[in-house]
Amino acid sequence: VEPWWFTHSQVPIINIEDTAFPTSFRGTCGCCASGTVMNMAGFNFSERDVVSYASNNGLCSTGGADPADNGGTTAMDRPAIIEGMSGIQCTNTTGLYTLEELATQVETGHGVILGVDASGLPGYNCAPGSGHAIVLASVVRNSSTNKIDGYYIYDSNGRVNDTSGNNYDVCQFVPAETLDMCFESWGRRSNVSLQVIR
Repeated sequence: VEPWWFTHSQVPIINIEDTAFPTSFRGTCGCCASGTVMNMAGFNFSERDVVSYASNNGLCSTGGADPADNGGTTAMDRPAIIEGMSGIQCTNTTGLYTLEELATQVETGHGVILGVDASGLPGYNCAPGSGHAIVLASVVRNSSTNKIDGYYIYDSNGRVNDTSGNNYDVCQFVPAETLDMCFESWGRRSNVSLQVIR
């Protein structure tokens, strides 16, 4: 059974299915992940809100001829976006935690953003080394061993409640070994909220 925060209608998960800036900002996964963490804490920000704040404050990439090159964030940008928009303190924890240690942060109610190599995620067909930001939403443990079997993630590239079979849902399960590989290969980049947000 999925926890209450998996109900899409209760947590405004920001995805880029209908991007707010189709001709100027398309690389907005970090902005969307930041917005989703804030929304998990009770806010109701949209992609437009977060990208506008980030671009106006020098917290995302701008000026590229290709919209896919605009809107990108770093693990240092995202805490400034989150704190500036919501007051929630967040920190750059790159290299400090393993994925299993970040699982404990999620289980105790903190918001966690992961930087991953998207090429290893289920449903992706992109070149190795394609960076992507996702939200670590929940941890699935084996009831007998307490070992982590996998994770649910919020992914801005997903589709809400997709049933076509051609896409994956904005909230999807990823086996532990798969997500760990994606996280490790992208340099263990992460952000964790200092406050409990849910």
